[in-house]
Amino acid sequence: MKRKYFFFSFLLFIFCSFNLLAINFPQKASKVEDFIPKGWKKLIVEKGDLNKDKIDDVVLVIEKNDPKNFKKIEESPRSNPVNFNPRIILVLFKDKNSKYTLVAKNDKNFIVSPGYASEEELETL
Repeated sequence: MKRKYFFFSFLLFIFCSFNLLAINFPQKASKVEDFIPKGWKKLIVEKGDLNKDKIDDVVLVIEKNDPKNFKKIEESPRSNPVNFNPRIILVLFKDKNSKYTLVAKNDKNFIVSPGYASEEELETL
């Protein structure tokens, strides 16, 4: 009985931990900057009409700004620490009232961190 209780408590703890790590983005905002959480920075902001309404929408790539995610790789030819901070891509549609709506996001390591690719390579995608 104790084992089952411990096992279910452990599963509940793991499940809750994942939800604590999730980032909640606003659904609507007046500025692109409102979609950038504290401790994150914008890397790329691209504008264009994505939904054919003649209003410029935004694709935003943000990166966590945590110094603990910079690591020195011994086998790497680079002398500087490598950045392993996660990145997220957000797609924002702008409406006629100049409000942005979050219509899509990908925070599942779709955007490779600079530890695996340089920012120059990212901009060519």
